[in-house]
Amino acid sequence: MADVTERGIVAGKQMLEATAALEAAQARFAGYLEQIRFLGERNKIAAEQDLEKARTTEAVNRELLVILGYHEIRDEDIDPAIQGEAISHYEVRAPFDGTVISKDVVLMDQVDPSTQMFTIADFSTVWLKADIYEKYLPLVASLEGKTITFRASAYPERVFQAKVFYAGNVVDETTRTADMRAIVQNPDSVLKPGMFVEIQVPGSVVRDVLQVPQTALVEEGDETFVFVRVDEDEFRRQDVTVGRASGGMVEVVEGLEAGQQVAVAGLFALKTAAEGEVAHVHAH
Repeated sequence: MADVTERGIVAGKQMLEATAALEAAQARFAGYLEQIRFLGERNKIAAEQDLEKARTTEAVNRELLVILGYHEIRDEDIDPAIQGEAISHYEVRAPFDGTVISKDVVLMDQVDPSTQMFTIADFSTVWLKADIYEKYLPLVASLEGKTITFRASAYPERVFQAKVFYAGNVVDETTRTADMRAIVQNPDSVLKPGMFVEIQVPGSVVRDVLQVPQTALVEEGDETFVFVRVDEDEFRRQDVTVGRASGGMVEVVEGLEAGQQVAVAGLFALKTAAEGEVAHVHAH
């Protein structure tokens, strides 16, 4: 968050109120002059008293505008939208270099030292948070202070490095994973908060997995199945056991073989039409 001090900040609402008061005082001043011309000597004393009062009010409002930033007051200067250079400026500096990710003020807002004007983030260094499955916990137990590699979905051909500073020892009862965190140098700011990444745990074995689109799965009670193409317009229900899901794809642990084709649309019609083992549909 950018840091500000009280000196030199222009209070927009207060400026406009003072400008309006000055214009009203000038109008009254002109009115009293006109009144003196018509009334002559008869009410001259009373009119002159009103004139002096109007002159004082105008002077006070001019002084207020000077305090708020107008140092040379002219009639054409009282509109800050027209004469923006007449408003005083104060340079607000952030405590560090970064990118503005949120702006909470607009032109002519009134601010003070407690006002949050901007939110700034430094993306040159980011954190990586990984959910480690139970079976990999022995591999990450000694990773603190060591370097791991990972890939980001947005840059599949690029390998990034991160230094682990925390390898969690508590397993979440719902997800059955432990929390591991690492710090990543990100000088070109290509990695953004919230991105999905996949890490390579040292010592783990990379294996090929069979995946299908999540839209191909049908769940019925405790059963999960897909419709496998057996002919041009015929599909057969086939039970499967699924594993992890990522990016709209689901790992199939059992029930399918590489090369088999599955239906990804029209599943309700296939399920309804399936009176026997094979569902007949017309391809479109």
